[in-house]
Amino acid sequence: MTALLVLIAANPYFQREHILGGLSELRALGTITSVLLIIAFFIAIAFYCRTLYTTLEMIRSENR
Repeated sequence: MTALLVLIAANPYFQREHILGGLSELRALGTITSVLLIIAFFIAIAFYCRTLYTTLEMIRSENR
């Protein structure tokens, strides 16, 4: 996932045209693909938060 985000962020720097910014990449992907990418991003964040919460529950509160 991190490699994909790095590629998306670095893509404008490898193009020879004017750099428009990160939001132009979403426009270039199209509406449906952009929405799916944003949903996938928030799902990944939800899984991260759930894993963090589960991990913190395993640690006794006096050891935190």
